[in-house]
Amino acid sequence: MSSNESNPPEPQTDNSNKINISLLPNIVTPFIPLMTQIYGDLASPSLKKMGSALESVLDSFVTMPLEYLGKKRRINIERNFDMYRKKLENIEDGQIAEVPPELGVPIVQKLGYISSEEIADLFTNLLANASSLKTCSRAHPSFIRIIENLSVDEAKILNHWSLNLLDKRDDSIAFIQFIGNTAKGEHAELSTPLTGMDKDKVLNLLYPDIDHLYMDNLIALGLITVNKEFAIADDKIYTELKELYSDIRNDYEETIKTSEDLKPINEITVREGFYRITDYGKAFIEICTKN
Repeated sequence: MSSNESNPPEPQTDNSNKINISLLPNIVTPFIPLMTQIYGDLASPSLKKMGSALESVLDSFVTMPLEYLGKKRRINIERNFDMYRKKLENIEDGQIAEVPPELGVPIVQKLGYISSEEIADLFTNLLANASSLKTCSRAHPSFIRIIENLSVDEAKILNHWSLNLLDKRDDSIAFIQFIGNTAKGEHAELSTPLTGMDKDKVLNLLYPDIDHLYMDNLIALGLITVNKEFAIADDKIYTELKELYSDIRNDYEETIKTSEDLKPINEITVREGFYRITDYGKAFIEICTKN
């Protein structure tokens, strides 16, 4: 056998695509073509951090050249991995943790398909915090299942909760609910719990009319609880909610006068309650909405 047969020449590439693998000892070979296509300069500090964090993950992740992927998936991969790379820049040198495959592999796979920026933000926050020695112990694998079961609007609600409530040491969201009462002492819930989120222009929910279903899902996922028996201490919040939904109360009062179904109701009262974040929900919000 000739020397040429035993040592075949390396494929020729132009200078723009040459890779010095020795600069990236922690990025495994199968992932290098993808990273080259996305970033170009593999010697950058943030790419080295990514290689260190995802060494075990990428070792079991089979990649395909971007030109063989659909346009939409290429866009998702480029945007979502760049989102993760930028978050790694917040981690100090020497503080990178190796992400365990049971957490990293499913997230990396999903980043190729997720088109929602809000959902991608949750996944990349989880992955970035799992990549830091300071926070990796709190990056629980069950958080993946939580994010998988969230809608875009629910991700917006959790981010809103994180920015506007937890930072003020307030873990509750107040709501009011209109209750119909009969002369016999019977009660009927006329409305769903009304929090004001459906009218919040900053929150800007895609489907504000089903915000109560979002809260039900967050309860089912163990992130929040609901209390319909007591109110929070701040009466001002409930006064504002009653004013915000005064038109709904007026509609109910007019309907009661003409509807046979609601005829037994002779009075409308307002229930004051609140949603509260569970300890598990706080842990999720801390790791998945913040970087």
